Amino acid sequence: MLRKAQIGGASWIDETRISTYSGMEDFSQYGPSIAVDSSDYLHVVWDGKCYGYTGVQIWYAKYAISWADPVRISTYSGMEEYYQEYPSIAVDSNNYLHVVWHGMATGYTYNEQIWYAKYAISWVTPVRISTYSGMDGCDQYYSSIAVDSSNYLHVVWRGKATGYTSYYQIWYAKYTISWADPVRISTYSGMDGYDQQSPSIAVDSSNNYLHVVWHGKATGYTDQDKVWYAKYTVSWAIECLQATGRNRFPNARWSRHPSSNIPNAGVDYIFTEGTASPYDIYWDRRGSPFPVAPPTVTTQAVSSIEETTATGNGNIIVVGNEYCTKRGVCWNTTGNPTVADSKSEEEGSFGIGAFTRPMTGLSPGQHYYVKAYAYHSAGYGYGTQVEFTTKPNPPTSLWTKGTGAEKTMVRRKVGSYPTSVSDGDQAYFDTGNSFNDTSLSPATHYYYRAWSYKTGAPNSGYSDEYAQDDEWTFAEAHAPVADGDLIGIAIIKRR
Repeated sequence: MLRKAQIGGASWIDETRISTYSGMEDFSQYGPSIAVDSSDYLHVVWDGKCYGYTGVQIWYAKYAISWADPVRISTYSGMEEYYQEYPSIAVDSNNYLHVVWHGMATGYTYNEQIWYAKYAISWVTPVRISTYSGMDGCDQYYSSIAVDSSNYLHVVWRGKATGYTSYYQIWYAKYTISWADPVRISTYSGMDGYDQQSPSIAVDSSNNYLHVVWHGKATGYTDQDKVWYAKYTVSWAIECLQATGRNRFPNARWSRHPSSNIPNAGVDYIFTEGTASPYDIYWDRRGSPFPVAPPTVTTQAVSSIEETTATGNGNIIVVGNEYCTKRGVCWNTTGNPTVADSKSEEEGSFGIGAFTRPMTGLSPGQHYYVKAYAYHSAGYGYGTQVEFTTKPNPPTSLWTKGTGAEKTMVRRKVGSYPTSVSDGDQAYFDTGNSFNDTSLSPATHYYYRAWSYKTGAPNSGYSDEYAQDDEWTFAEAHAPVADGDLIGIAIIKRR
């Protein structure tokens, strides 16, 4: 049965039976492997029986606008008499099909061998690729195939051979214009003394480097099976990926189509963690298997704005397939800031999520432009620009404007100081350094407070702190006098 996901996997349609060759309904069908080509046509291979074939055979079915009848591709002489099992399929850039599996045939009737079949305009007769010395007298199992950007083929499997007849090893063979002799890649110390099993291969898109995972034991890791990783650049290098517990059956992600399923510069894989029942399925990666793009960041409004400090706010919403190593905010007074301007930054390993950064060394009453950002190997990602204005400093006296202020607001009140910029009466609100406060009442005690003002600053533009003073007006004289004493004057002049 095959089931299809729609709308990005949000829903599944009902299963479709594709093993429809005559008589298949009376026999078991196993081990399917699927690939998609550049036209989004599906290609499936599996092993199964039907009438007319003594052994299990390898079958192929294609979906274009509907499922075609299966065809048998295990056509090497004598294969119909023996079991052919566990096929693996890959599609190259020409939409040619490549299938490998293990089985017996005429001339190889005692031990399973690794076979390869290709479809260009028709299926060619399978060829044996497990050709290392002695392999024809030993069992070879569980092959996995991948294709690089040059359409070279890469196959791995587990098997025995001359010099390695006691324990299964992991072998690799490459096709360029012909099949090269297999090489053993399970070369970590002591691996030749333990079975190595279940290999899976991927080819990356950056350099056509090879990535192979499997499970087995080795020197220093003899308690239980571990997941191992071999990478080929100019030679094979091996390391243990899952060193704790019992970890088995890794399966690397790879297919030529769609291209997004080709790992970028590493490998990601799933495996069974089987230390204790119930077993679990885990996902892991090595290197950077997904194409790395600069992170996507948003900038939120600046908060906690004071005269010389503020708090920048950002949010990493997409990491771009690699953890960010830096995040922060940058700012300037001219617009479109970058990290070449003032910045507040932290280093570490950061995924998606909101963050804050302190902004210090600011000037009072200054207008700033701010962007949040994050960084990893693909470069910087910036959020959109936000703007803010710092608070002005308060007046240093009733008539000395604070740093960064545009205007001074002076409020007066009788009996007590004004408590805010809206309390009492406005005596003055302008840019000057002095004024005459007239229309006051005689013999009255006036209380004055002055705030700095800057357009766009928090707190409606006003400074938090203030300057203050108080004065009495002169009392009005009872009668005029000749020597020029003040008569009926109620004026305060402040500088």
